[in-house]
Amino acid sequence: MTHPNPKYIINIDSLRPGDIILTSAKTVISKSIRIATKSDFSHVIFHVRDGSCMHADSGGVHPLNLQRFLLDEKNTAVVLRLKNYDQFQNAIAFACDFVYVDAGKSYSTREALFSKKLRSSKMQQRENRQFCSRLVAQAYAAAGINLVNNPDYCFPSDFSDSELLEFVDECIELASDEQIAFAISDSPLDLQKHMMNEIMAFARRLFDADVQSFPQIELALEDKNLAKLEGMLAKKIEETGFLSFGFIDVEKNPWRYNGQILMTAVNISDTKKLEAARRELKLAKSDVKKYEALTIHHYYRYMSNGFKYDEQFFELYKKMHFLHSARKIAADYVIDLLGNC
Repeated sequence: MTHPNPKYIINIDSLRPGDIILTSAKTVISKSIRIATKSDFSHVIFHVRDGSCMHADSGGVHPLNLQRFLLDEKNTAVVLRLKNYDQFQNAIAFACDFVYVDAGKSYSTREALFSKKLRSSKMQQRENRQFCSRLVAQAYAAAGINLVNNPDYCFPSDFSDSELLEFVDECIELASDEQIAFAISDSPLDLQKHMMNEIMAFARRLFDADVQSFPQIELALEDKNLAKLEGMLAKKIEETGFLSFGFIDVEKNPWRYNGQILMTAVNISDTKKLEAARRELKLAKSDVKKYEALTIHHYYRYMSNGFKYDEQFFELYKKMHFLHSARKIAADYVIDLLGNC
């Protein structure tokens, strides 16, 4: 069946960690940004790995799954990549980690608008807020790579004009009916974004301080007076369901955590099973490493301060580390069986 309104999608297999995606849309806001910035594009997305991205929009800084990101036209997105990419592996890896630091931070239209006056200056950001271009530029700047003149105030067009970046061809393809159906289905990331925003809003009210991310919450808790309130924050985090969010995927996609389930799927060819397992193995290895670091981080914080806040995150990330270790084992199981396909 041909979809009545053809859509396009970004081919994840053509991307590398640290790639930058510029997009536009048929909305009034997108058109206004493009006119104001004299650019073909109005939005910037940071690709972390395997279709997982971070970006800042009106809902704040949050993850984006490119499998759920449809384009109305093929020319409404381009992909940029560092020139001499292989020479910057350590810096790119650092930027991919750093871009998560601002998860949950609020979006600021005003700060974005200041870019028109300040992008040619070296003025540092005035507000503890984010917008799409700044998020991406700051991630690279933190890794020692200044893609634009001023990472704190910049336009989407500054990336396409950057001498350090090059365009990547053949990244946009026609979306299949199956891809469209998945893209428009309910996304767990929307639930995660809602939880994050609820937690940050509560923390700001509780502390009477402009905290915008979990790292900023941890800094705020160094204040003895605010530290007395951490139990209330911990209770709120538990009430949102944030601590169980990561386990939703186990119920929706049990095959990721049990190789036997994937092997017994009758409507998937062995070749497709092997492709899925190899993709999952790559993702699982990265997630195991990430959750191990977070587990250690909150373990030492909890041992030092005894906060319920850190105890619950230690327990969460310990479980997530175990879960994604199982995911790795499941992928290895399938690869061992089908490796010669």
